[in-house]
Amino acid sequence: MTLDQADWAALEEISRTETERYAAFLRGHPIQTIRIKERDVAYCLSGTGEPAVLIFAGGWGGPDLSYETILALENRHRVIVIDTDSISRPSELAEVADGLMDRLGIDRIALVGQSLAGILGQVYFRRRPERVAGMALALTPAPHERKARKWALALIQIIPLSLFRLLLSRSLKRLSRTTKPIPGDVSERLAFKGALATRIFRSYATRRKLLGVLKLAFALSAAGDYTPEELGSWPGKLLVITSPDDPSHRDIAVFSDVFPRTEIVKLPEGYGHIAPQVFREEFFTAIRDFLGTIRSPD
Repeated sequence: MTLDQADWAALEEISRTETERYAAFLRGHPIQTIRIKERDVAYCLSGTGEPAVLIFAGGWGGPDLSYETILALENRHRVIVIDTDSISRPSELAEVADGLMDRLGIDRIALVGQSLAGILGQVYFRRRPERVAGMALALTPAPHERKARKWALALIQIIPLSLFRLLLSRSLKRLSRTTKPIPGDVSERLAFKGALATRIFRSYATRRKLLGVLKLAFALSAAGDYTPEELGSWPGKLLVITSPDDPSHRDIAVFSDVFPRTEIVKLPEGYGHIAPQVFREEFFTAIRDFLGTIRSPD
């Protein structure tokens, strides 16, 4: 993702500290490209340690929008972030992830994903459960067949891109609402992250990319609800991080009922979908602790 001079100046006005931190991240984490199944796939690779962590990025921005998660985990784990911008089918997602893991010599991984990234992680998991040692899902819904919404995809394909982006932006703003004030020591950081995401979304989110990632997201529910029969033999572990006023909070029961080994972490109420950003240290500590309980592949 390339920001122009005006973008950098605007970000620096919000927070010089966060701007310098992000710029340093970009210098040390170049985006690479690999050709898999006649498709050029962008990805970011950093860190060392097992289990290796896999994150899917796409729709709103590429791998560089996952910089906070990468920085939080790379000291203990090998972290791979795959850009899904050329992918629109679960089978393609599985082929790309498998191909990259094979070339890196990785047999099994831990999936980490928040919100949309958690949905994409589940799409891969349902295709390749044998390659997933564990999943850490934050503020992410479970699949519900009744919410597959094929009509929504048909509608999205005919509305103008400008309106499409506007509707998505409004939806993201609703998810960012809080009922409690943002603590003063984190408000600057959140303002920076919001401004950065807006600028990345503006140039990254083409119609093709948005349609592709939404097709993947809808495919999770179209495949049907989780069942004990599907998951009973899976030897891995699941971490669900939630907030009581997040829309996906009600799905805790779904995950707990069908996954044989589930751990639940609840972030404080009042911050909804952005609770992980408000309580960043607690959020990443929960993920690191969970990853530390996953056995390395034999």
